[in-house]
Amino acid sequence: MTERGKLDVTIEYCHNCGDDLRAAWIAGEMLFRHGDYINTVKLLPSGHGKFSISFNDEVVLEHLHNPHHWPEAREVTEKLMEWKDARLAAR
Repeated sequence: MTERGKLDVTIEYCHNCGDDLRAAWIAGEMLFRHGDYINTVKLLPSGHGKFSISFNDEVVLEHLHNPHHWPEAREVTEKLMEWKDARLAAR
């Protein structure tokens, strides 16, 4: 994390599965709604079936096969708001 108190977000996704647009959409939603709290957003093409979202190198959401579930922008926003609330409470 280069700027103190801001998140470094990584979205790791499977290019071969066609998850590029999903990853870009979620990144855009995060920046639009919470850009003041984000230092970087990195889109990282990865292996087959991989889709995960990390805050400061800690996985907070990921694609699960059982039950079949994809992280949605709403869930990512909720996780980011939890992070912000925890940060404010720690002050």
